[in-house]
Amino acid sequence: MAKEVARAVGLAFVVVGFSAAHSMETRSMSRDECIAMALENNRMCRISDYDVRIAESMLRQAKSAYWPTLSASMMGGVMDEPLLYVYPASTMALPPAMGGMTIDVPKQEIELMDRAVLSAGLKLEYPLYTGGLRKSINEQAAFGVAAALEGARRTELEVVRDVDRAYYAAVLARRLEQIAGDTLKRMEATLELTKRMYEEGAGTVKKTDYLRNKSVVEMIRSIKSSLLPVRVNADTALVHLLGLPHGTRVEPFETELPVEFSSLSLGEMIEQAKASNPDLAQLRAGLGAADAFVRQARSGYKPKFGLFATYMHFENELDTGIMDEQNRDFIGVGIGGQLSLFEGFRTHAHVEEATLKFEKLKRQEELLLDGLALQVEQAHAAFEGACARKTSVGDGLQAAVENRELNIRAYQEELVETQDVIEAQFMEAFLDFSYQKTLYECVEAQAQLHCIVGVLPNLTEEIPE
Repeated sequence: MAKEVARAVGLAFVVVGFSAAHSMETRSMSRDECIAMALENNRMCRISDYDVRIAESMLRQAKSAYWPTLSASMMGGVMDEPLLYVYPASTMALPPAMGGMTIDVPKQEIELMDRAVLSAGLKLEYPLYTGGLRKSINEQAAFGVAAALEGARRTELEVVRDVDRAYYAAVLARRLEQIAGDTLKRMEATLELTKRMYEEGAGTVKKTDYLRNKSVVEMIRSIKSSLLPVRVNADTALVHLLGLPHGTRVEPFETELPVEFSSLSLGEMIEQAKASNPDLAQLRAGLGAADAFVRQARSGYKPKFGLFATYMHFENELDTGIMDEQNRDFIGVGIGGQLSLFEGFRTHAHVEEATLKFEKLKRQEELLLDGLALQVEQAHAAFEGACARKTSVGDGLQAAVENRELNIRAYQEELVETQDVIEAQFMEAFLDFSYQKTLYECVEAQAQLHCIVGVLPNLTEEIPE
């Protein structure tokens, strides 16, 4: 991704040209201000916030199972024939006191309901016992929120790491430009001295010395010019991370690359990573959700009970039969239960699936713990190695500075060769470049280490207006 950003920035730099730099809005910002602004404006942080809000919405959906449900219904329709009650033909015998006669009763068709009917109703339901289904679903949703929060924290850690890289890359680019500029000034002064000694001297300085010095001056001038797009690329990457509009330039407030040593040992960092790493915390939230999913599957073996209450009202043209005034409104209250007896071993397979998913996550947790320890060791080794190089290169730089000063004074007295002076100045510049690069490697390794361990910085500054 960094290479793609660099290419895009380079293309934009060529198209816009150097004149656009003068029309940009420049903001001087510290590292803490940049991090605070990035956490507020970065697009990836905003996307992660949507994940958290989605998970919270799912949790509210799961909690709705603890509330009663109330639903309304209405239905109207027309039947092809009225609803009839057919009383079959029969014979009725009278008692002897009434003559003992028999009476034939013909078949009768009694209309119970007219063809057109309209009904409306309300239904209230409340689950009393679900075999652990409600609780397990709510736990899964709660773990989903925890996982989303850890995902958002991981995004914040990555943004902080990237801002550190981009911010101090901008600081490094300016330091390298300054070193190249200072070296160029010294080499130009040496060139003037060489020219004067060549033209006015006693022959100790030859034209070849002047030409050699001249070629080195132009080479350093070329190196200094090549550092300009490097600085522009670093500035543009930082602006992108901060979510600032195109055309804005950020000027780092710091001018030096800091190196902060942690008071924690390698073992303590590994333990802190096991407690704070967002990837591991997200996986453990998934483990909790998988355990709840197992209990949800096992709830299929248990009965479910609930209360219900129903109210129904009917409208019909007929006012006799079942459409009598007393039957037009109906209220019922009761308790119901359900127990699955046989579903073709589906519940058993569901429990087995949930258990296997849980065991798989357990194995992934073990693998992630080992990998996390390895990542911390590698990042810590990179930081320690960069710090060790910083010490050795720093000592070499001090010696190179002293050597350059001695050679310049000796050259003014014509006690050393021109080549010695050029080499002394070139060696100082090379070691200074290497020293600044090593400082950046320390900062970069430390930023990566903090990202792995899961430590967010304590910001001391707010977002600038």
